[in-house]
Amino acid sequence: MPVADVADAFGATDLAHTVSSPWGQIPIGVYKACTLLDITCRVGTAESFGDAPNDAGAAVIARAFEHKIGTLRP
Repeated sequence: MPVADVADAFGATDLAHTVSSPWGQIPIGVYKACTLLDITCRVGTAESFGDAPNDAGAAVIARAFEHKIGTLRP
């Protein structure tokens, strides 16, 4: 059974590579969590975790599924 690799699409485990962000230089996995999930990220404070993707995150999930099973549009 094909399985979409959403964690890989989100780069969730990439803590070795960093990127410049509004929060300073942070791991790519953290940046993607702050920009693709319903999480509030503020400098100097603990993040508030949400478990749902925002619109951009939903698009990443959809592309991961399309990559695995193909598009459903005609």
